[in-house]
Amino acid sequence: MQKPSVTYKTYELREFKPGAHICCLYKNKNEHKEILTRYIVNGIKRNHKILYIVDNHTAADIRKYLEEVDLDPDEYISGGQLEFLSSRDAYLKNGIFDPDKMIDLLEKETNKALDNGFIALRLTGEMSWALKGLPGSGRLIEYEAKLNYFIPNHSCQAICQYNINEFKPDILIDVINTHPFIVLGTKVYENFYYIKPKDFLGSEKSRIELEHRIETLVRYKESKIKILQSKEELEKSLSTSEFYKSLMSHDIRNVFQNILIARELILRLLQNHKEIDQIESHLNTIEEQVRRGINLIKNIKMIADLKEYKLGIEKIKVGDILYESIEYIKNSFKQKEINIEVKSDLKQYNVAANNLLREIFDNILINAVLHNRNENVEIKIHISQAEVNGENYIKIEFIDNGVGIPYEMRENIFKPISNGLKTGNGMGIGLSLVKTLIDSYKGRIWVEDRIKGDYTQGTNIIIEIPSHS
Repeated sequence: MQKPSVTYKTYELREFKPGAHICCLYKNKNEHKEILTRYIVNGIKRNHKILYIVDNHTAADIRKYLEEVDLDPDEYISGGQLEFLSSRDAYLKNGIFDPDKMIDLLEKETNKALDNGFIALRLTGEMSWALKGLPGSGRLIEYEAKLNYFIPNHSCQAICQYNINEFKPDILIDVINTHPFIVLGTKVYENFYYIKPKDFLGSEKSRIELEHRIETLVRYKESKIKILQSKEELEKSLSTSEFYKSLMSHDIRNVFQNILIARELILRLLQNHKEIDQIESHLNTIEEQVRRGINLIKNIKMIADLKEYKLGIEKIKVGDILYESIEYIKNSFKQKEINIEVKSDLKQYNVAANNLLREIFDNILINAVLHNRNENVEIKIHISQAEVNGENYIKIEFIDNGVGIPYEMRENIFKPISNGLKTGNGMGIGLSLVKTLIDSYKGRIWVEDRIKGDYTQGTNIIIEIPSHS
């Protein structure tokens, strides 16, 4: 097999909140220093209690990392914000490793951190102790799986450190399977190989892995065909103007680069295997990216039609179109757990629009799903009536639990298409198209936080469209 280039959806460590369980796979001291320094410094800035469990590296090594970025470790150690434990005092307390007792220790440390006024416990541990044949070390993977019950439900986040040159590939495969996010080198990747703890620890683990392999053999071929079809249609659409050429160089390039990485992660970690037969759920990622490409093509055509034709306004039943859109989203992202709840203050709600209202709903809901790292995608849709300057409007709120939209990016996401190619926050032209359509209905659209004052807790996209009797 060829080695594809590395490029997949990446995140910054500062984006992660308590509840994140991350695996750090590093090859050398420079990679280790960069990622752990950023992790600790970011935690200190956020008023997290830092608990570092050392093994191959010493507390002195980590202190030196911090001193090199002009941070005085003694200040934070004396203040109780930074603490070092040895692997024997943590993982191997009483001379044996017990996953449940270790998780009990983490729960106590988390509660202690909160009692002392810190926002959360930020844990990181070197896992090299597990290579020394000490009692209980064979339960390492059990521990990593069980952490996925504990960490998401507590004010705690963790980076588990593995030197990729020291651990055997078969161990690293299970390490990957038990972490929702992975640091490779100095980049943080969403991990599409992650297996939920109930499945990983259950009796059906082998059957589930086998089903993944069989299913992906079929879907891999289908996805390649879809990619080629999507690319051909896109290239035809982009040949008419410099705008479309530039659009392909940015948005579509990102789609296809994301597809390439679907093969990269497992090949990089298993490159020392004599046989590479692990085909995992990365095809879910391929399918998702193909759908993004198809939706982008549809939006491009829609924009061209809007510029060429003036579409009429008529009475549209919001409920019918909204439920069609919801069904489409659920069918398009079957690999995700999506819960969409609709609440209406009105028995009937008609608007002055046209059938392109469906495109508005599709684009808003697609963004809500794509920009969400939670296992369960939650979207609440609230429909009500509003009065603006004496006129009646139907107000529709799309409230999600996704990554949110930073305040500094909100000016750009609805910018007219002619003003630029990139709308900000990775949302492509979707929301720009939505704004264009809303304007044609003489309506309004804006963004608010799901939880006021904290954009990272999710987004509320609000639209108001004139009502129709």
